[in-house]
Amino acid sequence: MEDTPPNLLFIVLDSVRADHTSIHNCGRQTTPFLETLSKDAYVFKNAFAAAPWTPPSHASMFLGSYPSKHGYFEGGDSLNSTHPTLAETLNAEEYRTFGAVRNWHIDSQKEVTQGFQEFEDIYRLPEFPGSISEFKQKYIDLLPGYLKIASKMLNTSQKPSDYISCEYIKQRMSDGDDPFFGFINIAAPHSPYLPPEPYRSQFESFDKESTDMDLVRLLSCVDGNGWQEFTAGKIDSQEGEEVWSAVKDWYAGEIRFSDLLVEQLVERLHNLGVYNNTMIIVTSDHGEHFGEHDRASHQFSLFDELLHVPLLIKPPNTTEHNFTSTERLVSLVDLFPTILSEFDLPVPESVDGINIFSSYKRKKIFAEYKLPAMVKSGLQESVPEIDKEIRQDLFRSLQCVRTNQHKLIKSDEGPDRFYEVGEESPKDRLTADIDRQSLQSMISNTLDDEFSDTHHKSLDSKSRENLEGLGYI
Repeated sequence: MEDTPPNLLFIVLDSVRADHTSIHNCGRQTTPFLETLSKDAYVFKNAFAAAPWTPPSHASMFLGSYPSKHGYFEGGDSLNSTHPTLAETLNAEEYRTFGAVRNWHIDSQKEVTQGFQEFEDIYRLPEFPGSISEFKQKYIDLLPGYLKIASKMLNTSQKPSDYISCEYIKQRMSDGDDPFFGFINIAAPHSPYLPPEPYRSQFESFDKESTDMDLVRLLSCVDGNGWQEFTAGKIDSQEGEEVWSAVKDWYAGEIRFSDLLVEQLVERLHNLGVYNNTMIIVTSDHGEHFGEHDRASHQFSLFDELLHVPLLIKPPNTTEHNFTSTERLVSLVDLFPTILSEFDLPVPESVDGINIFSSYKRKKIFAEYKLPAMVKSGLQESVPEIDKEIRQDLFRSLQCVRTNQHKLIKSDEGPDRFYEVGEESPKDRLTADIDRQSLQSMISNTLDDEFSDTHHKSLDSKSRENLEGLGYI
């Protein structure tokens, strides 16, 4: 009898910084289940996203290519790839492929998710079902998730709709005997930060009587898009240390809530008897700024606060491995070839990534940021009068190369900037003591000089509501 092909459960915890997780020793128990899961998995301490926000980062994970190669810089862009996506590849191998997200940029109507047989855009629910089968999938199957939302609504002003996403994935995992590829983007850690209880209270370390709660709610994007005002210089960065600490408390609660959802997904694998034969990947698409470099949220930079992400990989057949944490340098473009290699499938020659488990060790990672037209216009509408110097610093497209010691950030406007990288915040510190030519050659030899044109799609009411809720417009 042939061995059963392995399953893949691919979990992205949206907007999670590595240094805010307990698997990275952050000092708070934000990811206790991931700590437990790490006993059966490899933890990569130096994993970096190929882009600082959701659309290009997901495309890089699903294609193993850097953003200037695949061209998916914001929602609605067209993919430019000579090889199929991960979902298309596994679909061709007779995998059941399904996913769930509540983010317009990577929903079922985008090229970045092509290849998935079933895909639920959670932000569009509730919607009128077109058939009895669709009614079952969208409502009967997801009833436990709706009930959990109802029970939490008394304790939070934010709907924890990730319950629905998880119920969808759990149901699809149970639907058949063929191997599956399940993908979920757990959006809870993305702003606005207002975690459901008990996780909000668990991490609150500030005095609400002496803390400017209006500013906390503003910078948490609970009341307005405070990240835009802060980034535009309208909130004094020198007065926000106590407030940012409170914001990070709520952020920690969101991460802890997400950790619980991961636990529920893995529990379903155990219940189905397929845990051992399932590759589990848990990572994030990008991090967050909390005032470092006069930035907030996850735009306008390629600093480590946005690029350094957690990465945990549990391979199938866990008894055959000796699990460790490793300091080796890893890019999220490496996930695509790693999965194919582990599944004994051919890896396209056009990928930029490498098999993480190969003997080759990276000496550098790359990342790219094309200024999103939607984010730029959203900031200009929210804060019409921005200081010219701040505007010039923000409205740039960027490329970077990072080694274990140094980073070069190249701008399409303005001089190159060179940094030493470290653990203390802010993690990137300007330096002049560096081999500039070597770093510049690394970028020119690897990344495309020009970014492809952006093609925008019109927004319906549900899409606009979703993007407004996420703080993009």
